Amino acid sequence: MSVQVGRAREGGHMQPGDRPGFPGPQHGQHGPQPPGPPPPTMGLGPGGYFPQQGPPGPSGPQGPPGSPLGGLPLAPGPRAPGSRTASAAVVAQALCPVLVILALSVPENDLVLWSETTAWAIFAAAASVVQLAPALGRSNGRPPEVSWTVGAIATAALLGHWVVIVLPMVSTNVGFMLTMGALAAAIGCWFSPGRRV
Repeated sequence: MSVQVGRAREGGHMQPGDRPGFPGPQHGQHGPQPPGPPPPTMGLGPGGYFPQQGPPGPSGPQGPPGSPLGGLPLAPGPRAPGSRTASAAVVAQALCPVLVILALSVPENDLVLWSETTAWAIFAAAASVVQLAPALGRSNGRPPEVSWTVGAIATAALLGHWVVIVLPMVSTNVGFMLTMGALAAAIGCWFSPGRRV
């Protein structure tokens, strides 16, 4: 065995430190590596994108588009003066037929206008209902100008009834309620949307 080792050394086939009978490490190798996880690589993932480092974090609640503060909805602001005026006009117009029909039905000195002046009573009751056109036109989808014109004509008819029938008895209870009804119609007509005058 020693003779073979000596011959191998003389022939340049073995290096110092080589054990006979075992192949030494080849060129470019550094021996066996210790077991462990492979080192991270910075290659591209599927689709040509870099892989994400770790799982994505949870996303917060998403609000409506354009809302600030991380998607939280804004608190409703104060109402515009125009909406308050329109609401007051609707209240006045709804109060008008109540006052007019009640005044036509209340007896005054044992007389009721429904039986004393039947034609004028029907005329006033119809005008008090038609003057609601600006308030009812919103639900019907009609233009505000058209609804306002219809309501203005009915209000003018109710004011004419007040001049002819109510003015001579304005000091009575029936006259007071008819006056308040005509005044409510005038206020509602003036502040309704679509006014042309």
